[in-house]
Amino acid sequence: MKKLPDAHPYQDRTALNRLLLIIAVFIRQPGIGYPEETNLSLTGEHHNALAVVATGLEQLSIDLGREIAASSVPTLRKDLEFLRKYGIIEERMYRWGYYLGTGIFSHQELQVAVQALKDIGDRLGDPSVRDLYQKLEKRLRGLELGERDLYPVRSQLDRSIVHTNPDRMREQKLYRETLFDRLSEVETAIVTGQGIEIYYARAPYQTGTTQHLQVYPLQLIYHDVAWYLICDLIDSKYLAAIRLDRLSSHLCQLTHLPPRGKSAQLDRLKIVNRLLQNGWGLSLGSQEQQLQELNGDEGIEVKVRFFEKVAPFIQEGEKRHPRQKIVVKKNLNGKLEFITYSTVLPERSLPEFFRWVRRFGSQALVLSPEKYVEEFRQELRLLADLYLN
Repeated sequence: MKKLPDAHPYQDRTALNRLLLIIAVFIRQPGIGYPEETNLSLTGEHHNALAVVATGLEQLSIDLGREIAASSVPTLRKDLEFLRKYGIIEERMYRWGYYLGTGIFSHQELQVAVQALKDIGDRLGDPSVRDLYQKLEKRLRGLELGERDLYPVRSQLDRSIVHTNPDRMREQKLYRETLFDRLSEVETAIVTGQGIEIYYARAPYQTGTTQHLQVYPLQLIYHDVAWYLICDLIDSKYLAAIRLDRLSSHLCQLTHLPPRGKSAQLDRLKIVNRLLQNGWGLSLGSQEQQLQELNGDEGIEVKVRFFEKVAPFIQEGEKRHPRQKIVVKKNLNGKLEFITYSTVLPERSLPEFFRWVRRFGSQALVLSPEKYVEEFRQELRLLADLYLN
């Protein structure tokens, strides 16, 4: 029978299946067709991205049990032209792999997200995020959202003071076997609630620290200048934060302990968040301190007077701590003399709080607790002797 001139090119069911499965492949495997594993510029081979798409298409048709018409490379080219006609893919070359649109983001939103990934990967030294950014940057070159086209509208200045990239450390001959080598296994253990045994490579501030610990890892967290592992110690049943670079790459899965699952992990993580909110900084304290705090210990009131030069800065921090109070003292002319900053903290957080106070030097006067008033007096005497002598 003679084909009608206005017949739709996809009125045949198997051809329509092929077209819909192409769209499904692009959704399920964004970037399909990019030669990630081989450097073709060195080997001189020709890479045909559509041949990779054809393989993915055939596999998906088998997985879903959908019959498709022939999917040769020339046929796929015609299919892509049809998708371009309806704006499903764009009128440009997809040299770095095929994908649809920008997912749940607009172009502008995607630009912000990509820049945020770059900052986290570069400054905080998160190796998994850095690898993700590099992969994404290659895929987005045709979309003009690659590194050269991104202006850093937002940024953050925190940066890790330790090495976090094992590959780069090897290149620079600075390699140390730290837990950064095993992050993917740690992340899997976090999600499943699998117990692991970790080992200290060094513990410069914890004398007498056990060299190996059996833990449930709960979360990877960046704080101040480095990455930490928040974990639930199995033997002593208390929570700890350990710097990742101080842990060895040697890691052992505790196969005698079945995974406790995501729900148990989240329950323990809620307690961690409660401790962090109550405290100051990242120190979670000892087992005894945690138990007292979780059983309703009110903590200790701290009070510091900040003088004219730094008082405005302290005032700006309206959300430094959920229980803080700031009292302002002005002179008769209405000029600021000082402010009194007070809050209630658990004992485990006092060293970190007063470490923060020390940065303000002679512009801060500790009023309570008395123990730290005396400690500051002694330090000032020693400091004076150091400079006088």
